[in-house]
Amino acid sequence: MSKRAAEETTPQKAAKRGSSDLPPASVTAQDEDDYKMDIEGGMEDLSGDDYESEGEIIDLDTDDEAENADIDDDKLMEISAEKAEKMISENKLATEPSKDQKETLYLPHRSKPLGPGEVLEADPTVYEMLHNVNMPWPCLTLDILPDNLGSERRSYPATTYVTTATQAAKNKDNELMVIKLSKLAKTLVKNDDEEDEEDEDDDDVSDPILESETLPLKHTTNRLRVSPFAGQDRGEYLTATMSESGEVYIFDLQQQVKAFDTPGLIVPKQSKRPIHVIRNHGNVEGYGLDWSSRISTGALLSGDMSGLRK
Repeated sequence: MSKRAAEETTPQKAAKRGSSDLPPASVTAQDEDDYKMDIEGGMEDLSGDDYESEGEIIDLDTDDEAENADIDDDKLMEISAEKAEKMISENKLATEPSKDQKETLYLPHRSKPLGPGEVLEADPTVYEMLHNVNMPWPCLTLDILPDNLGSERRSYPATTYVTTATQAAKNKDNELMVIKLSKLAKTLVKNDDEEDEEDEDDDDVSDPILESETLPLKHTTNRLRVSPFAGQDRGEYLTATMSESGEVYIFDLQQQVKAFDTPGLIVPKQSKRPIHVIRNHGNVEGYGLDWSSRISTGALLSGDMSGLRK
């Protein structure tokens, strides 16, 4: 067979590579003269005027066409398919960064600072449940409010009660926030090598629900702690906050927690005020604050930046 004859009978001389957001193309040889390019994932709905490929052209011609002149059509077709697949694979490796370049483990105080355009992102394969909550102001501290929903619960959707305090731009805008988070679905993303397992809890895909009650504060809160005996025999939810002014406030959040599960309940104004204020630290701010785990009626230890403990 002459060189020109071989060129005329070659049914496909180039494979088009689609845009990078589509699955890779694979060239497959069909029975005898039937030869086409299949796209994994399907392309039927993207053909015609609604879709125009902007991909590059991969030329399968080589300098040794004279050597292929004596090869029959079927063999030449098989060689062309192999070349197309090889060139697509090589091009993909050359244009896409490696996994090490895409993701790097960040260790606080050990890893180098983030560079321009770099951001910290959570690994979805690590956390069984991960939800983001946007707050009106930054919060320096947070604690969990005990509930009666059971310990070591593992089913989903989950419910939890938390409390936090803000660091607002203006002192008058600061708040102590009591929050109920419910309908928290499982978000774990499995690795490719893990087997898919059916989970009855995964059927509930409704959006999470956030409810909140707020108490006004005069200053930014450095540290907040909930008593380990909160919600038990006496029903009190004793919560202490240490502000940047040096004052320590003690609140009872019983009415706020009760309002989440009692429709129509309005929290009285008296329940939004502290039940006690500690001013022994003067104007020295601090971050040391914790409740005793032995005294159920409440025993609090606080410490400021001068080393004073009360």
